[in-house]
Amino acid sequence: MKDLIQQVKVKHFGLSEAGVQIICRAHAVQPVTALQSEYSLRLREPEEEILPTLEKLGIGFVPFSPLGKGFLTGAISDNAARACLTSCINSSRSMSRNSIADFILTRPAVRETGG
Repeated sequence: MKDLIQQVKVKHFGLSEAGVQIICRAHAVQPVTALQSEYSLRLREPEEEILPTLEKLGIGFVPFSPLGKGFLTGAISDNAARACLTSCINSSRSMSRNSIADFILTRPAVRETGG
């Protein structure tokens, strides 16, 4: 990538879904312009280490799925949301167990999507 930037074939270099170690290693070789990562009302992990690292290095942040990949829009049926959220409990990219329980218990009924 560094060679392509030096040849002016690439103007900016970014990463997607990278951890702190990879961001720092990549930035040491070639300045990183931006990081794209999931960041939503449901997934707040970037706040812990990623955002402070990006701020320190002067790297931009491009969040995606701000509405939790449809969970918070009503586009996913209650049954599908419950099944998916239940399966996320042990995932490394999940909400806490209490957050999931609160979400399921307080979620208003939504329309079925036929999928």
